[in-house]
Amino acid sequence: MTKRELIDEITHLNTSASPAFLAGFADDDLSAYLRRLRRIWARPGAPQTAPEAQDGSPTPAPADNYPQEKPLQPALF
Repeated sequence: MTKRELIDEITHLNTSASPAFLAGFADDDLSAYLRRLRRIWARPGAPQTAPEAQDGSPTPAPADNYPQEKPLQPALF
């Protein structure tokens, strides 16, 4: 996936993440974060698609469902 595709998919699943913020991360880090988000949505009892807010936009997953892993750090260029 391109960096743009990774960011688009991440913001679909986690609407609290802004594209500008995500752009500061390396492609490998974005890919790892997207895999983590997909695992969260694939858990038993989790919705098959991201839930929608009242305005029809997806809502982020609850923060307490995120696995405790090393936080992503912005790439330094």
